[in-house]
Amino acid sequence: MTFNPIPFDVLAGLVNWAKVVGCVFAAVFVIAFLLQIASRGAQGPAFFFRQLVASVMDWLTMSPRRIWALTLLTFREASRRKVFTIGVIFIVLIMFAGWFLGDSTERPEMQVKRYVSFMLTTIGWLILPVVVILSCWGIPEDIKARSLHTVVTKPVKRNEVVLGRIFGFNLIGTVALLTMGVAGYAWMMRSLNEETRGSLTARVPVYGEISWLNKQGNEALQGDNVGDIWTFRSYIAGNTKARAIWDFTGIDEDSFRKNPQTGEPELHLESTFNVFRSFKGDLERGILARYTFVNDSRGLRVSVDPFEVQEFRAGANVMTIPRKITYGPDRSLSADILDDLADDGNLRIEVECLTTSQYLGAAQSDLFIRLPEQSFASSFGKAIFGIWMMMTTAIVLSVCLSCVVKGPVAMLAAGCIIVIGKSFWGFLAKVASGDVEGGGVIEGIIRIHRHITPNVEFQEDSRRQLVESIDKVPQLYVQVSRYLIPDLSQFNMTEYVANGFDIPFSAGLLPALATMLGFCIPWIFLGYLALKFRELESK
Repeated sequence: MTFNPIPFDVLAGLVNWAKVVGCVFAAVFVIAFLLQIASRGAQGPAFFFRQLVASVMDWLTMSPRRIWALTLLTFREASRRKVFTIGVIFIVLIMFAGWFLGDSTERPEMQVKRYVSFMLTTIGWLILPVVVILSCWGIPEDIKARSLHTVVTKPVKRNEVVLGRIFGFNLIGTVALLTMGVAGYAWMMRSLNEETRGSLTARVPVYGEISWLNKQGNEALQGDNVGDIWTFRSYIAGNTKARAIWDFTGIDEDSFRKNPQTGEPELHLESTFNVFRSFKGDLERGILARYTFVNDSRGLRVSVDPFEVQEFRAGANVMTIPRKITYGPDRSLSADILDDLADDGNLRIEVECLTTSQYLGAAQSDLFIRLPEQSFASSFGKAIFGIWMMMTTAIVLSVCLSCVVKGPVAMLAAGCIIVIGKSFWGFLAKVASGDVEGGGVIEGIIRIHRHITPNVEFQEDSRRQLVESIDKVPQLYVQVSRYLIPDLSQFNMTEYVANGFDIPFSAGLLPALATMLGFCIPWIFLGYLALKFRELESK
């Protein structure tokens, strides 16, 4: 697996969120204040502050009972529109999916990856269009049919209308999502044979920080480059002093697993190393590697037995190391991993390649300590929860847009934001940072006109400075837009489940939850303000 989970910094995210939301609401209030002055003259400021106080009172005095009544009404209206026929499409897809997904000659872990990826991707792409269409057309249809005119004459506030619609559409999506999730899980269990079902795991890894030694044994920023254009991994030269070093922190009793036969504690090390062969050699034998535990403060270096690297086989490179290691020429010495080799919970492991003229590729996430596994059902459920958070974010966005514009326009705008947030948010962030090969918009146009490739620099330095200055304007626009569009890729946790890993809370669920709340809360307030000051007679 090629990702490296990074724990989410809650404090930094909260500070950044407060800055962005504060700027957005400050801009909204200033624009609204100026519009009131322009339309009402000297009475504008007083009217503006009266409406501001009334808006605050709407949120302080809203009724959960009325919100729940609107939620049930929304659910019943959508049910009458036969929205749950989406289940028929889902059933048809999984009925015929087995014809194309099943392959008895394929390795079990690859079959599992294909089935899990298909199921979670199908559920996500089926549920999103349905809830977006419903949410974008809900309030505009109420205004067109004049049913909202009747509602607002009752003791129902505009924020209750917005929340009732959001909760109603979310309830519909939740019921459909749970149904498809349970049905999909049962279908996978039924479609996979007993041997393949054994690969449905939820491993819990503990990652460390990586550092390098070169062929002379000196510290280096990275390993050797073997010419691979993908620089995710660096390589360790075989039978040299080159090493990849992992430093693990927080190692304690819970980091060990008990042997099922003897009950003795063991450390499970799993690796996903890559191999680069400078010559073909014996393909029936793998490249040899070895782990060495190092405690510099005590001057201890304990090496374990070499092992063959199993290429392209996830979960095959697992070494079980007893807590008490015997070493030395005659195995007369022993060292306890926790008491002797770990220094205040910090454990250092060196990895070396023992096969001459061959190279062992390693990245930070290629070696980890494997804790006791979680159930696959819980990991699959977390992935469904990630889809639910993405669905909720899309519903809130769509409902709030429908408070401003009509259904078709809201659906087009919501669709564009979702596509950008799901597929192009990384590129958007790259453009905003200016780290794009070939320069900005104006520079790109000039390069196209002159047939200049992105890796060729401009010859005219003065003109290039002018172009770069002009390009800062659209770059600033992209920087602002990036904060207004959610990174929907945070909700996609298929990679974890498909590769047999449990979804971590700090690096998986927490950033997704923060993204959902961070965007939904201000959007709900903006949608309420738009509906409060909107002319309902406008169809």
